[in-house]
Amino acid sequence: MKKKLISGFLAVVMVTGAFLSGCSTAPKRDPEEGVKKAVLDSLKREPVDFSELLEKGIKETEDVCDFTLTFPEELKSPYLDFLAEAYSEVEFQVTSIDEKDGSYTARVSYEPIDLEASLEEVNAAYVEAMSDTDLTQSVSALLEEDKKALKDHIINLDGRVLDFTVVEKDGSYNVSEEEIKKALSRAVDGYMKPYEDVCSVLDLRDFFQAYLDASLKGEFTQFMKHSGKTQEEAQVWYESGGAFDPPDDLSQPYRERCSAAVKNIVKQCSYSVGIPKQNGIMDFTVEVVITPNNSLTAAWNEFQNGTYYDIDSASAAFVGILEKYAAAPALGEETIFKAEVNASSFTSVDESSDVYRLVNAICPVPD
Repeated sequence: MKKKLISGFLAVVMVTGAFLSGCSTAPKRDPEEGVKKAVLDSLKREPVDFSELLEKGIKETEDVCDFTLTFPEELKSPYLDFLAEAYSEVEFQVTSIDEKDGSYTARVSYEPIDLEASLEEVNAAYVEAMSDTDLTQSVSALLEEDKKALKDHIINLDGRVLDFTVVEKDGSYNVSEEEIKKALSRAVDGYMKPYEDVCSVLDLRDFFQAYLDASLKGEFTQFMKHSGKTQEEAQVWYESGGAFDPPDDLSQPYRERCSAAVKNIVKQCSYSVGIPKQNGIMDFTVEVVITPNNSLTAAWNEFQNGTYYDIDSASAAFVGILEKYAAAPALGEETIFKAEVNASSFTSVDESSDVYRLVNAICPVPD
């Protein structure tokens, strides 16, 4: 009797175990869903993930645009934020998944954003109204405008596809990092355009300012960068043209002092170059705020009112007057001078050019 009870009990246990085993409700893992999720999750990116792409863009811009101004380090953070924001507007879709030898190939379709076309009107309007001459501040402000604009207006390029290799290991799916980088680099086209639009204008402004600084003050650092001249070549250029040559009949002991006094007068000129407004491909209007330095005209008029008995006394008086104005220049009222300039030729100055008239307005020379 006892054996029968034990045998019956074991039979019940075995049947129950078989029943429970055959009716398990644990969900079966779907590898395609895992692959799809892994790919789409890998395409979600933070601003820092675009660092390599930005460095590549900066290098290409420097090579193509030949700007003298360089990409500011402080601008990198806001630019990375812009890239991440633009990239987030791209829609990626996994269209197929194929398995072979334990790995998967996920085909992803997407439409890259044409940032140059999408932001053309916004960028043009911003540059036209731009008032800040600081490159970092100006580009950062434009990037904020661009991020807002992308919420309402995006122009996409034709659809593209990328294949992602996905490998399963220890229950997780790993996506190729190189293929992710390809997606990042191809999803946002023309991403350096906001920087290029601003920098092209501010670079010209910097060149114009550098040209005036070199011409009037003998300050060559930026001018050398823009012109490619060496320090020695810039010095020769500065001295050429006879602007600082003493009058032919000035006595020899006063000639060097005369040149030095004129240079010191001119170095005290005051001007500030505004942001160029584009009229054509290479033609711009530039407003320059100037405070005329009337010292040379005042010195000449004062000298003309004196009486001199020989060339030595006249020379001494003339140089003495110049040195007086070099110490305390005669300044006029601040005004604005509008100059029409061509970006490729404004340094080739002749008497009919606005640049020549501008320099004469900054520091009038007596007739």
